[in-house]
Amino acid sequence: MFIAYHPRHFPHSWDKAGRRELASPCSWEHPEDSGRAEGLMSERGLMKNARPSPDPRSSIWAWIAYELRFCRVQRGLSGQDLAKILNCGRSSISRLETGESQLDDKQAALLDKIWSTGGRFSLLLWYARLGHTPDWLNQYIGLEDRASMIKIWQMNFVPGLLQTPEYARTTFMAGDVKDVEAALEARMTRQEILNREDPPLLWVLLFEGLLDIPVGGPEIMRAQLAHLLEMSERRNVSIRVVPKTAPAHPGLDGAFMLLSVDNTEVAYVEAPEGGRLVVSAEDVRSFVIRYDRTGQEALPAGPSQDLIRKTMEAM
Repeated sequence: MFIAYHPRHFPHSWDKAGRRELASPCSWEHPEDSGRAEGLMSERGLMKNARPSPDPRSSIWAWIAYELRFCRVQRGLSGQDLAKILNCGRSSISRLETGESQLDDKQAALLDKIWSTGGRFSLLLWYARLGHTPDWLNQYIGLEDRASMIKIWQMNFVPGLLQTPEYARTTFMAGDVKDVEAALEARMTRQEILNREDPPLLWVLLFEGLLDIPVGGPEIMRAQLAHLLEMSERRNVSIRVVPKTAPAHPGLDGAFMLLSVDNTEVAYVEAPEGGRLVVSAEDVRSFVIRYDRTGQEALPAGPSQDLIRKTMEAM
């Protein structure tokens, strides 16, 4: 279960006037009161073409993004100034402050040291990783749209990027989605990234067992399997099947996805009530190893196509 943390959960200190304040010099403001900060940013010319930070109430990750921009502006720094501090590009700062990317441990520790925050950003990262990311899907879709490579390991369902409309509609109905047609339209729109002139590479590992599940009935499932065969013929798509007879492997721990975005890899871990974004280089590396080791148990592309075709014909 995700736990939403608020600044009141952090230690407080008292100033000389006896007023209670956050121990960190980077104090949080309620969004309705953020006009002062926004005005300060505009006054100093630091917001040219800047996209707004996310609502800090939406998730702790959004709060971190909001806090990063607030602390930067509070110190009179431009995005380029912060980019020099973190040794990255100005565009990377923009993504950090809009929540599209997330601080890593080294960046948080550096900011805490240079800005004397009392460990504020490192502590926020620690709290953020305790639970699921409420808006994980929106974050994932944003990264998916910019990814140059997408790697997926799935055990239960055909991945969304490879689903037929009928298969997708059935899964939404089974999941008790309130607006099935809106969800379906969004999913089909996501698939358009595969039709671009320069589409991302899509490498998919599927557990054989999910091919046998007649989602929506035999007719819908046969059409879905036929679609997998069709997609597997594309130059940028690789679909391989991990057979039921494969020995124990790391993929048995659950489904996950790896995305390469702007020369950086991030991972998403699926869960029944949401998902979790993994950005720590060390943690992402563990998922890369899990994917590679699971892939060692997968059939080559040709035999995988044969198995999918055989399953389709027998259904």
